[in-house]
Amino acid sequence: MTKNKAQIVDNIIRKSKNIALMGHRDGDGDCYGAMIGLYLSLIKLGKNVQIYSENDLPDSLQFLRENNQIIFTNKYQEEIDCFVILDTSDKNIISVPSVADKYFSDKRVTSILLDHHERGELAANVDCAWVEQKYCSTAELVFDLIKGMEIDIDSEIATALLTGIDTDTSSFQTQNTTSEAFASASYLIDKGARLYDIVQNTYFNNTVDSLKIRALVIDRLVVNRKYNVAMSYLLNEDFRNLCSEEASRMIGQANFLNTLKSKKMIIFMSEIESGVVRVSLRTRDHKVDVSKFAKALGGGGHVKAAGFLIKGHLIFDGSVIKIV
Repeated sequence: MTKNKAQIVDNIIRKSKNIALMGHRDGDGDCYGAMIGLYLSLIKLGKNVQIYSENDLPDSLQFLRENNQIIFTNKYQEEIDCFVILDTSDKNIISVPSVADKYFSDKRVTSILLDHHERGELAANVDCAWVEQKYCSTAELVFDLIKGMEIDIDSEIATALLTGIDTDTSSFQTQNTTSEAFASASYLIDKGARLYDIVQNTYFNNTVDSLKIRALVIDRLVVNRKYNVAMSYLLNEDFRNLCSEEASRMIGQANFLNTLKSKKMIIFMSEIESGVVRVSLRTRDHKVDVSKFAKALGGGGHVKAAGFLIKGHLIFDGSVIKIV
């Protein structure tokens, strides 16, 4: 199946001239790593490639463009004939939905989905969906695609792809870490992937504001002892008060809380804008599947890491965190 999908994607890309890449909203290391790795690879094939994103690269990932002029856009471009969506199973969290809708409705555009999450509704909306949960990250899937297309993997491509693999496994600590993930990482390091830059920028990049954000998360921690669930939250005003773009785009609070010992589930809530709350779910309990909760509420993700969006405002009454 994988070989068939890879060949289909290969054929579509080779026949295309102008290709658009798009990931999910608030892109992470895997999303941007997979997109940039694929972008640099397609440039080598002589393709005109555009990366779509609602935001620029987070500060922690700026090192990925140090040696390349990588520009993101959110403006629709009419000449696109191939539209590739990466690292998301759900249409409602796609990065630039207004542009995506135009490409989906244009019969001249062939759409492709490359993803490693549980298969969602987005797979039914594209012409070709290569969705494989066996991959530790979308970047690893893209790595297999690029290798199969016999594109030379240079240091910059290798660094982008290793960023996705490393960050989506929390540096090879999570349950989605496989022997194949280690093998892929080893291959990419041999190709010149800058592991030191990845580690320094993604794990040792705290600012004063980001530590203040984390302090708020800890201070607001609530534990439901009946269900053994830990919860915390951040408000829109927290980011405004700290007045830091880097702090406002911080991700990973749920992963941080997931280091708590013996908790069945972590629930982290943040107001991403007025009236919209992002809920992130994490677990290390082998009996718990948080993706089922997220899917039931319109979201998605992995067995151990998932999330969804919900309309409302966060309120804390001293013992219970509510969304109203």
